[in-house]
Amino acid sequence: MTTSTTRTQGVHHIGLTVPRIDATQAFFQEALGFSQVGEVPDYPAVFVSDGTVMMTL
Repeated sequence: MTTSTTRTQGVHHIGLTVPRIDATQAFFQEALGFSQVGEVPDYPAVFVSDGTVMMTL
């Protein structure tokens, strides 16, 4: 058996395409405890984070 070295230590950033950004943002903040850390209204995009993982919605 060959021993392998882990090359990753987790996920830093994930982008999701969602049909309703406002409802998805509310779910991440209210149900999962994420905080809004930025936004680009013209794109539109909202960035939320739990302190470890950042999600672009």
